[in-house]
Amino acid sequence: MNFIDALAQPRVLLACVVFGILNLLLARTERKFMAAMRENPATDWLADVIYLPLARVFCVLVFLGIAYPAVFGLTEAPNLFTLLDAEDRRTSNLINFTFLLSLLLPWLPVLGRLPSLVLPLQGLLASAMLFSWLALARGIEAQLWPGWTTAGLVLVWLIVGQRLAVWLAQQIGDSWRQSMAGEDMDQVFYESAVLFFQVPAILMYTVQLGEQVR
Repeated sequence: MNFIDALAQPRVLLACVVFGILNLLLARTERKFMAAMRENPATDWLADVIYLPLARVFCVLVFLGIAYPAVFGLTEAPNLFTLLDAEDRRTSNLINFTFLLSLLLPWLPVLGRLPSLVLPLQGLLASAMLFSWLALARGIEAQLWPGWTTAGLVLVWLIVGQRLAVWLAQQIGDSWRQSMAGEDMDQVFYESAVLFFQVPAILMYTVQLGEQVR
């Protein structure tokens, strides 16, 4: 199953729809309650460092959970819950490492200035962890580096997806601004769209990984 076939799978399409809805709700919730949380330094810190990063991790894991195993270009694979229960702490490690990534990236010189990359990188990390356990269940030693070609395509799409998100947010924001006065709709839709448009970058990586176990 290639990238186009994987993207057309019902499970992946459903995961994309759910992912988009969750991100839109998250963006609206963030805009609605963030102002109130900014009034207190403690809640401001908790929102930026704990609550919002964990919510984005939840969105990524829901996407992968719904799209599995089609996200790897597979039609058959061990049950996801069986995979996570095969060893202790797999679920907690999946959450903890993807959450930790969101804390570390802002400190990196280049990536820290590109917040739109945090979620796709979390998705790539979570996918790599999940695939390593899938390969282990199949008795295969996983190679998590997809190759320079795939890595280059992923990087290009991260840039293209960000620009598409800006354009779409402006278009939708202009048409809805009158009916939703008082809100910065461009920013709301951008925060939602930029996450949704990174899904192909994740799929490029995961489908390439899946070729090892077909």
